Amino acid sequence: MHRGLSIEEILREICFHLRTYSKRDTSPDGEWLKHGGRHYSASSLATMARTCKSFSDPALDELWASVDLHSLLHCVPNGVLHRVGLFDRGEFAFEPRRAIEPSDGARPRFYAARVKHLIGQEALVDPRVLLALGLDFSRVHCLDWYGPLGNFSEFHSTLLGPSFTAVRLEVTKDASLTTLAVRHPQLKEIHIAYVTYEDLDDEEEAEAELLQQTSAASAFLCSLPSLEKVVVDGVTCESLVHLALCANLRSLHMDDTYLGTFPADLPRWTTDIRAFPALEDLRVHAPPSGTIQLLGWCAKVPVKNPDFHIVAQRIPTGPELHEIFSMLPAAISHCSLAHLSLDTIRYRSEFGGLERVDCLITSDSIRALSHFSSLTTVHIRCAVGVDLDDTAALELAHGCPLLRTLLFDARYEFPGQPRATLQCLRHFARYCRSLEDLAVTLDATVIPEPDSQDDATPPQLTLSSFNFQWSPISDSSSVAHLLRSVFPKLGRLAMLANRGATLGGEFRIHYYLWKEVASLIPGCTMN
Repeated sequence: MHRGLSIEEILREICFHLRTYSKRDTSPDGEWLKHGGRHYSASSLATMARTCKSFSDPALDELWASVDLHSLLHCVPNGVLHRVGLFDRGEFAFEPRRAIEPSDGARPRFYAARVKHLIGQEALVDPRVLLALGLDFSRVHCLDWYGPLGNFSEFHSTLLGPSFTAVRLEVTKDASLTTLAVRHPQLKEIHIAYVTYEDLDDEEEAEAELLQQTSAASAFLCSLPSLEKVVVDGVTCESLVHLALCANLRSLHMDDTYLGTFPADLPRWTTDIRAFPALEDLRVHAPPSGTIQLLGWCAKVPVKNPDFHIVAQRIPTGPELHEIFSMLPAAISHCSLAHLSLDTIRYRSEFGGLERVDCLITSDSIRALSHFSSLTTVHIRCAVGVDLDDTAALELAHGCPLLRTLLFDARYEFPGQPRATLQCLRHFARYCRSLEDLAVTLDATVIPEPDSQDDATPPQLTLSSFNFQWSPISDSSSVAHLLRSVFPKLGRLAMLANRGATLGGEFRIHYYLWKEVASLIPGCTMN
């Protein structure tokens, strides 16, 4: 055996890279598991554990690091427990056949002491059975709890210790999490999903149920002083203020998946205490006014990955979105922002009597992004697109030289003639030398003058995909020549057939002209 393998730290590092995160990710052959784009083998860890004594503990620690109660209870000797209910539907529980003796829990105790991430559910087993088996969950730091919270309080109060810092659970309208907050004030990571009632036909009744869940979850959050990560479907104003004051909160996701529980009217931030001082990851589902009010709380917050989903009865207007963009430079630290995502049409797509031109995102809005020199990804998904012009494109390219992905996606046909021309591509090629993926609507009927010999745009060698959305075109050979000279590694063109656009007439003419452009660029394809 290599001498390096006698070092425990090296062994544990090897085992970590073979780690099985979830037994429910097993592929049909039962051998390989995939997590986060990488493959892990449970059998490899089991083989390592059986190889020799020095390999056993590191391999078993990783093999049993994440496990559900069902797997642990199968380690109990035959004849001690029996399964009651419908296994195929998940409606079952383990009940004792006889009085449990200390020796019955020897094997599950050996593995339970290694568990760090435990998956449980209310119907699976009575906590008193686990106590009788003598199971030790003192190393558990994360608990996933599925189903009702019937015996959840007894479970976490008697079986989990001070290492327990993260919980994922579902909250119903009558849920009470007071005991959890009192017993485990050290909790740092909270994932709360609300339970929808599909049998409720009355929208008002369904909304009332959701608001009760929001109130229960928000009261729970307000009682935890050391939060670092929160994922919740909705919050009250009081709980949002509490989260803003949490000094160590790094990640906040307010998914608001259902009826809309973002506070209607946020107060102005008047305290001298800085809001969200450590926040790095933010995802918000809110109406335009709520998003604006929340940004008004922020001052140079070190957010790296903001993700805004605009939820409204109609598509937001250009002025509404401009106010959001204009607040970003003051709200977010200029050197921290790396990935920006804004989606205005996730739920509803009605124009509400507005003209499409009223919903364009203007060049002035995009100029606000040029303050963030650390930006690498911008993805804006809106109704009719971004009305970019060449000057705004130049400011954006010059201000954000690290851009790798720039996507201005639109669902509907661009209203009128785009102001941006092919000249903007030269700006991106000159200043964004790492840009790989670009989507923008431009006027390809205007062919810019060639660069002077002293100021020629150097070839940009990283762009591989260009989605030109609803860009009109007239001279395919001139466009192909410009693209070949500016982006010699371009391998894919795409023209988005937006909803609301027909496949005939002018669209068909543009489509075939762009397809001809792709055929004139060596190695380039078009979908």
